[in-house]
Amino acid sequence: MSRFIRKKGSSANPDKPFLEFDKKDSEDRVFSLLSNKEDVIAIFPGASVNERKWGGNNYGLVAGRLHKQGYECIVLGSAGDKDDAGNIRIREPDAVDLTGRTALDEVAYILKKVRLLITADSGLMHIACAVGTPTVSLFGSGIEKKWAPRGEKHVVINKHLACSPCTRFGYTPRCKRGVECLSSISVEEVYEATSRLLERTCPSNVSL
Repeated sequence: MSRFIRKKGSSANPDKPFLEFDKKDSEDRVFSLLSNKEDVIAIFPGASVNERKWGGNNYGLVAGRLHKQGYECIVLGSAGDKDDAGNIRIREPDAVDLTGRTALDEVAYILKKVRLLITADSGLMHIACAVGTPTVSLFGSGIEKKWAPRGEKHVVINKHLACSPCTRFGYTPRCKRGVECLSSISVEEVYEATSRLLERTCPSNVSL
């Protein structure tokens, strides 16, 4: 991506959006579903392989704590992420489930509007970076040095276990250790990382 930016004649600034997205290009119906359109946090529980999933239950517990601080949480993803979204809503019933209800252009628009995205190593993480939205990303099997977001607007949580990263040439082997690299990441760690990032990026909205 940095090479692409250099070809365009610009320096690579990880905190500056490089994907411009016009509101006119998206249907604004998505935000009509939200009661609080200003203090919104997006959660993407999905991943290309199970070894990159943290679990809907964990995301739901984080969402519940954020909701108590006045934030509205929305769950993004495809129809295949419905089960995880359901588990999130068991823990936080007020979370808005948008899985399977948004086109890619709508997802990009949503990510541009929210305060931040909480996700594992995923495609939506990269879209959020592209539109300039802060991210809290969870890494384990993926190669952080190669794929993790850079800059002050992004926080990466990685336990750096001896067995990770295990992905090689795009292939992630089936984990025989219960995906310890992600399961060892606690709800408290993710909540605290999110709170600190919110404090840096929109301090007036955070009450710890």
